[in-house]
Amino acid sequence: MVCSAVLNVDGARGTPTVRCPAVLNVAACGAGTQPWKSPKTPGASKRKTPEGPTKPTSAYSAYAAEHREAYKKANPDKEAAEVNKDLKAQWKELADDKKQPYLDKEAEELKKYNEELKAAGMETLDEKKARLDAEKAAKKAEKDDERAAKKAAEKALKVRDPRPSHSSLSLISPSAP
Repeated sequence: MVCSAVLNVDGARGTPTVRCPAVLNVAACGAGTQPWKSPKTPGASKRKTPEGPTKPTSAYSAYAAEHREAYKKANPDKEAAEVNKDLKAQWKELADDKKQPYLDKEAEELKKYNEELKAAGMETLDEKKARLDAEKAAKKAEKDDERAAKKAAEKALKVRDPRPSHSSLSLISPSAP
């Protein structure tokens, strides 16, 4: 059975989505897609909150962006992965005083980003880190409590047998009749 998959355009974003009447029977769908999911468009943003500010560029990313074109011109036979690998090696070997302008720019952008987050009413990176650390500590404490309760329950189930053990029986000699 081949279904009649319909290609719709979402009005808000203009992204094409495939709608299939055979939603419950995906194997029978001739479109070969998952009708409840919209197809990914190339270059789609991975940001969860598009209304928020953009994240700052890292020091390495700024360095790589500045030096990538010159490196590509000097080494036209290298592929993108090799170029990035070589730029990363150059960054690691770069002296601290030459890295400093990029690190300063990163710190400045990070400060500006945190201010923009506050202005947008969102939590800053420091607040997010503190929240995640508190959640992690709470989960750890909960797990520790569960372990302690489990250990206590296991200990309570272990009841010592009031009968003497086999080793103590060997010391008692049978009485003669």
